[in-house]
Amino acid sequence: MSVATIVITATRANAPATTIINRGPSGPAGPSGPAGADSITSATTSDGTADINFNQVGIGTTSPSAKLDVQGTIIVNNEIQLVDSNMRIFRSSNDLRLRTGGSDRVIINSSGNVGIGTTSPAHKLTINAANNTTALGIDFPSAHFDFSANSTSGYNTIFHMDNTGLDIGHGSSSRSLNLKTGGSDRLVIEGGGNVGIGTTSPSGLLHVSSGTSGDAVVIIESDTDNNNEDDNPQLQFKQDGGNTVAKAGLTGNADTIFTNSLANAAYFGNDEAASLQLYTNATARLTIESGGDVGIGTTNPSQKLEVDGAVKKAVFTVNTLPTATAGTSCYVSDSNHTHHSNVGQVVASGGSIFVPVYYDGTDWRIG
Repeated sequence: MSVATIVITATRANAPATTIINRGPSGPAGPSGPAGADSITSATTSDGTADINFNQVGIGTTSPSAKLDVQGTIIVNNEIQLVDSNMRIFRSSNDLRLRTGGSDRVIINSSGNVGIGTTSPAHKLTINAANNTTALGIDFPSAHFDFSANSTSGYNTIFHMDNTGLDIGHGSSSRSLNLKTGGSDRLVIEGGGNVGIGTTSPSGLLHVSSGTSGDAVVIIESDTDNNNEDDNPQLQFKQDGGNTVAKAGLTGNADTIFTNSLANAAYFGNDEAASLQLYTNATARLTIESGGDVGIGTTNPSQKLEVDGAVKKAVFTVNTLPTATAGTSCYVSDSNHTHHSNVGQVVASGGSIFVPVYYDGTDWRIG
């Protein structure tokens, strides 16, 4: 069995002395020794496990580099206090707690959950802060992130990722999700799902507003490098399980979007045997049936063009009749011949008779 030896070097006024104490089995009492030292300057165990020079203390090392240098394990029965009990690290039941200013600031419970501002952390990290304050701030040299909340309703915000994607949102159906720039809402998703751009109160699934000034412009663009004429912008409208489809857009190459389509033409139409209508004041004004017949004032045209109502053609004087293509027709107001008995005659001025005329490729004739 090894016996540790403590060497104590002591000084006494005008009489330095060294006393060696061997720690071993108890023996008979010895005679009284010389007078003790006025001060102890150092103490070292003979096996080198500790060194005390009363400026720095080393445990497990003979060369301490701080006031207390321990090379090994320290077991503290209850707590470590810094200055007083208002600043300490201690054990409470099975929790480890860090206290400052007389309040517990950080809790690590027996499950490994860490709480800041709470003594009952429910997650790996739980931060509890007062309402309308920043609970977590992340700083960079030229950037800053704030995580704060100001709510009394108790609903949850969600950041969740799984194999299908990333979810960002909250659990309330009556509150919106907002994206801001410059301190203003730019995109709003209401609790019911309506999306607003430029408005905080969207009245449809997508509502785009320029507010009190400026144009509300929505751009659908394709083929930005002008490299493929079959890359075209198109807006589609669908219903009935996708069986009814209407389209608006621009064509590229001819005969690619629909039969007889022209190149680079704007269009609006459908891909099925259904009519196309234009209306004003909540009433149909022009109807194009699926077979191509056009009705104005009627929704059931039986001819290529059927007009229910008066049709007014352009009215000219004989001397102001324009150059036209064969088959063009109009009216003149100063013919000197009537219509009924002079059909086919070249129209001549000099009268005040209102007659229909047509162009035969050479002359304007009555008819």
